[in-house]
Amino acid sequence: MYDVGTDHAYLPCYVVAEGIVGKAYAGDNKTGPLKNAQENICELGLQEKVIPVLADGIGETDDPIDTVVISGLGPDTALQVMDQNLDRGIKRWVIQTNKGWDQIRSFISEHRYTILNERCVKDGYYYQIIVFSQELHEPYSEEEILLGPVLKKRKDSEYLDFIRETCRRYRGLKEKGSEKVDRPLRIYESYLAETD
Repeated sequence: MYDVGTDHAYLPCYVVAEGIVGKAYAGDNKTGPLKNAQENICELGLQEKVIPVLADGIGETDDPIDTVVISGLGPDTALQVMDQNLDRGIKRWVIQTNKGWDQIRSFISEHRYTILNERCVKDGYYYQIIVFSQELHEPYSEEEILLGPVLKKRKDSEYLDFIRETCRRYRGLKEKGSEKVDRPLRIYESYLAETD
């Protein structure tokens, strides 16, 4: 596993300590956060199993990487990291950006990859987590790219609250003259009409 923008290395330390993975890489492009990561790794005695890497995106590793986590970064950065590393044979990507989930799904769809799982969580703000593999899949529809093919089927309460809140926000923007929200608002409202 490789954690991009690891900061304190909490995630790689956790998955190794819990036995979820045998070895993890904690990557960051800044020396300060990487120093914090190294201190946490040493404090937990995980120096042999959690390897800090100073690099933009995904750095060089001694072992092949099967899973990459990109969490807490903007969608443009996540897309750049993904695009630059599609030839590395990574089996699973876990993406949690602070916005732009439709951009992430568009990228996945354009490459004909497969969305395996999705979650919508609220922690002050709403976040969506998208897990995908590079196995081939038919391109996703406009509705699936906007709503999420897994999320729209699961209809979790937090996700439905996110859709309702987004509709309220988009209606406000529409009243102020924004036309770019028209199409997504129609899709969101249609979805809510089917589920409520």
